[in-house]
Amino acid sequence: MASSAEGIRWNLNDLFTAADDPEIENTLADCRARAEAFAKRVRSLMQNPQTLRAEDLLQALTELESIYEALGRVGSYAGLLYAADTANPVHQDLEQKVEQRSTEIHNLLLFFELEWLKFDDPVADRLLGNERLKSYTHYLRNLRRYRPHTLAEPELLEQPEIPIEEARLPESIAIGQDPVDDRHVVHRVAVVLQVGSKDRLNRRAGTDQK
Repeated sequence: MASSAEGIRWNLNDLFTAADDPEIENTLADCRARAEAFAKRVRSLMQNPQTLRAEDLLQALTELESIYEALGRVGSYAGLLYAADTANPVHQDLEQKVEQRSTEIHNLLLFFELEWLKFDDPVADRLLGNERLKSYTHYLRNLRRYRPHTLAEPELLEQPEIPIEEARLPESIAIGQDPVDDRHVVHRVAVVLQVGSKDRLNRRAGTDQK
């Protein structure tokens, strides 16, 4: 069996110029710094849902989406390079590095969705009914379907790492428009999915079940 996708040649210059493009490291470092700042600023807000304003939640969601979009570009680039030539050690190293760094960043952001799941229904309904959050209502509402099945943050962080092939599977869900099977994300609601465009946060929790 061939170890690479013979004949596949993607033009990935719109993402990065090469596996050693310094912008890859710059993007990963920037996402890490932004994730740390996000956690420092937003965690306390999410831990006080009674006083959380819709505009604060909107700002948090917008920043979260932006971080995931940048991280998704790196992940997509590394994954496509690796898929085109799985025997190339440079591509292997990049894939491994991006996977490890992305997981670290995702884990810094994990608290956001877990705290949202802790909100009492009246508080969540108040926020979901605010017109400012209309673009994110689907995402936020679907997350709450996992409340009975969600582990605490320390328990989630102790879970075995999901192989990169499985972790990337829901990425196609993130950019699709059709209902999908969301069983892949029940046990780690907020860790591995890569998010980009305007609709991707709406797909982070999966869409309506088939």
